[in-house]
Amino acid sequence: MADAGRHPNITLLTNSQVTAAHGYVGNFNIKVLKKARMVVEGQCTACGDCVRVCPVVVPDEFNVGLSSRRAIYQPFPQAVPSAYIIDGQHCLGHEPIVCGKCMEACQKKCIDFNMSDEELSFKVGTIVVATGVDVYDPTVLDEYGYTRHENVLTSLELERLISSGGPSQGQVIRLSDRQVPGSVAFIQCVGSRSLKRGNPYCSNICCMNTIKSTLMLKEHYPEMEVKVFYIDIRAFGKGFEDLFRRSKAAGVRYIRGIPGEIKEDPATRDLVLTVDNTATNRLETHRAGMVVLAVGMHPPEQMKLIQEMLALQKSPDGFYLEAHPKLQPVDSATRGVFFAGCAEGPKDIKESVTQASAAAARAMRLMTPGKLKVEAITAEVDPEACTICGICGRVCPYHAIAVKAKGSAPATVNAAACMGCGTCAAECPAGAITMHHFTDQQINAQIDATLEDDPQGRIPIFACNWYSYAGGAALGLPLRRLPLHQRQPLDRQAGQAPVAQDGEAGSQARAPATGVDQRRRGRALQPGDAAHGRAARRRHPRGDRPDQNYFDASGAARGKGRTGQAGGKLGFYFSRQPMRAGPFARSGPSALAIPSHIRRPRGRKKAERKAKRFFFVPRLAARPYRALPMRGPHRGGLLLGA
Repeated sequence: MADAGRHPNITLLTNSQVTAAHGYVGNFNIKVLKKARMVVEGQCTACGDCVRVCPVVVPDEFNVGLSSRRAIYQPFPQAVPSAYIIDGQHCLGHEPIVCGKCMEACQKKCIDFNMSDEELSFKVGTIVVATGVDVYDPTVLDEYGYTRHENVLTSLELERLISSGGPSQGQVIRLSDRQVPGSVAFIQCVGSRSLKRGNPYCSNICCMNTIKSTLMLKEHYPEMEVKVFYIDIRAFGKGFEDLFRRSKAAGVRYIRGIPGEIKEDPATRDLVLTVDNTATNRLETHRAGMVVLAVGMHPPEQMKLIQEMLALQKSPDGFYLEAHPKLQPVDSATRGVFFAGCAEGPKDIKESVTQASAAAARAMRLMTPGKLKVEAITAEVDPEACTICGICGRVCPYHAIAVKAKGSAPATVNAAACMGCGTCAAECPAGAITMHHFTDQQINAQIDATLEDDPQGRIPIFACNWYSYAGGAALGLPLRRLPLHQRQPLDRQAGQAPVAQDGEAGSQARAPATGVDQRRRGRALQPGDAAHGRAARRRHPRGDRPDQNYFDASGAARGKGRTGQAGGKLGFYFSRQPMRAGPFARSGPSALAIPSHIRRPRGRKKAERKAKRFFFVPRLAARPYRALPMRGPHRGGLLLGA
């Protein structure tokens, strides 16, 4: 941090917040609100005279409330810049009748209460997003008694206690009596790996942070009894397993089981833990002088604001979604925006530094040549056909289309910002937008060439990047995770198991399943089950999601957004969300799939007739249809496409 502050080509803005970000790669316009520090950075020498006379005392955020600070303070030791800052919410002011003691004590006269917030503007070529993380608040887990029992701490609070620069100068003491505890118990996965309370994912750093803390406790207090209650110890990094063995060799006891209740002994203030030891299948009781909760991590609330400004995408865990998990692990879907640190997921220091170096290298790769090569697949607006309705500008996720006031000029596309997703072409009511290399003639030629040999054995599918992954997952391929709003439960076409996610095995994805609702209950729909239609209608009266619905063969569900009864023998699934490119998805469903249990020719014709009558809009219905046999996990069904 000190080297960054002294670097001539680095401008370090502290106590600042990004308020707006517009533009595209090579031409980003950033607005930053630099809050008033009320201390001149270049003149302050951090002598501390002002701190000694300040009468206001508030909890110190850096020490997690275990110590206090003054209204004028330094955020943390060795902060850059090395200057004090005034907390405007708690400061009494500069009027002599009220306070003003810091101004009188400052010999450099560098305190200025007339300083105001400043808005700065920058034009940059690339952006590296490093939002950090927040720690989980275990207060909601009442069984652990955090904030109710003084001797129950979090792993972050133990870090400050054991630090030589912490509130206790490195002495691990109990908050109840300020004495060194004779035994310490660690509880793992607090707020992590929980579907009901907390976060469903693993926070990555908790296990090794606990192992490091146990070794430090044993080094400082060899006679201290240390116990670790865990589900699984995930020591996956380089040298981590060796560190785990060293901890056990030092005398740390690892117990496989999570305590269900913590009570306090009123006489000694010790904590009594009740745990079901899964290794011995016995209910055990343990006593500890201090309990440390290994809390997990979750995305900060500010991530949503940055997501809207930079048109980023999120994973189901709430972190930002990278462009590709293997080929582009630090790139975002927006060209010129990269990730570093925990913005993309929980990481330790080593992984954060590695990803930050990779993000810097990717940024230099774009900025060094001075010119940018863009993809050939971009949108183009026909000025004569454009009605200047402004729909394309509103739906463009990358802000690549500029539409001025109605009646002034047609829409224009910025080729550098356009990612070729085709959303504008699918939404344009006048058909004035054309996707390069995805015109009607080109797509028709591709279909004819694809079906020239063995037309009954091939299925042409037009899908974007996300739906291609979902289709491959339905075939049982271990692929990447998808955002919730982009997952396609293709398994519902034939009552198959859920779509393979996060590298699940293909055999697991093709296993048969039964039940009511696959996405919420982990089971797949069965078209022949008469009960699931009523349950689905009761739980989701307007369908599972706005763009996905389940229909039956009786024709009871002909309205948009309704879930029909499944009393018939024929059930099929479709998606109303249009395809992102090409002329086949201006509106209406892109394709319709009929389950594989439709085997008789009469049933196939009936399904095709109902599909044309109820599910295809006139613009698509005017085109010729091809009925092709489906293969793979839905062998025997039909895929109807325009």
